[in-house]
Amino acid sequence: KDRLVNFSSISIGAKNHVPGMVMTILKGGNARVGMEDNIYYSPGRLLKSNAEMVERAVRIIHELGMEVATRNIKSRLIV
Repeated sequence: KDRLVNFSSISIGAKNHVPGMVMTILKGGNARVGMEDNIYYSPGRLLKSNAEMVERAVRIIHELGMEVATRNIKSRLIV
């Protein structure tokens, strides 16, 4: 029987955060972003807000040809 595997990963720090997030997305996982994991937008540049990183993640997901889960879809995935 096939099962849905719902996962996220964490990549901490300016150098690892975006590559780790992208690899997780490409493997079918969920993007996780926020200042609790990383305070840098890029090496040496502090984030202005969580929204700045969320906007970046959404842009990358769309550039990969994927869609961002809506609240309704996300609630159905949570088991």
